[in-house]
Amino acid sequence: MAKIYILLYRVFSFFVRNIPKSLEKPTIVFFAKILSLLDNRRGKVAKVNLDFAYGEEISEEEKNEIVKSCYKNLVRNFISFVQMQQISKDELLSLLEFENSELVEDLLRNGERIIFLTSHYGNWEHVSLGIGAKFDIKLTVVGRALGIEELDRELEESRARFGVEVLDKKGATKELIKTLKNGNHIGMLVDQNCGEKSGVLVDFFGKKARHLHSGSILSRKFDAPIVFVHSKIEDEKNIIKFVEVYRVKKSDDIDRDILEATQKQAEVEERYIRENPKEWFWFHRRWKNQHEEIYRI
Repeated sequence: MAKIYILLYRVFSFFVRNIPKSLEKPTIVFFAKILSLLDNRRGKVAKVNLDFAYGEEISEEEKNEIVKSCYKNLVRNFISFVQMQQISKDELLSLLEFENSELVEDLLRNGERIIFLTSHYGNWEHVSLGIGAKFDIKLTVVGRALGIEELDRELEESRARFGVEVLDKKGATKELIKTLKNGNHIGMLVDQNCGEKSGVLVDFFGKKARHLHSGSILSRKFDAPIVFVHSKIEDEKNIIKFVEVYRVKKSDDIDRDILEATQKQAEVEERYIRENPKEWFWFHRRWKNQHEEIYRI
């Protein structure tokens, strides 16, 4: 199976590196359609999530359009992943626009260590490299290995540039602590389901979900401000938006401080998902920890 995935990746990479910019959009549509036919399981999970999150708030037609957009967005991120392997800093910055970058600039001027928290929204492959290239900082981010050595090597090469270091999810905490102790910055994707030890229960779309709380813990411990950031696509423009700066409270009740900060993360995430649900990665089994029964499909 690994050899098949590598072959498919090579074919896809060939197309990406050789198609003119004018054909990129139809290429995304084409590969998204193929992917939806080959892997309709993801589509079923996305539909379950949409039904669970929205109920009858939005129509079946809208939900189906969102699922189609999920496949397109996945292909778009694959394309970015391939492009990032060869792109220069100037070329990358020419593809991106930044909103509210003064939030980050102010923190850097004050010599603060920053924890960037984001999610699988828009073109998330641009976020860490875009931040590294824009601000010329050392940024350590957490990623998940694919389990295929050849592809994992290329994944790391694509993501670890412009001052960005990539850590495998397993055993990353010690390195993140070391990074913050050294006065540098970290970035994390925090929108996936997690286990009992890795997160706390929050309200997300009116349902209980377990949310990764390591960003809250590290922020409180090191007095490092959290910057909520996400990528969005408007009029074919790739925009990295710094949403707001958040500081975790340090009261006598540590558990309450961590829960409050993590709930804040879920609220920010839900807010921009609701702004444009077509850009979020609905393929995750986001509510599995508390509502495993909905994924028996």
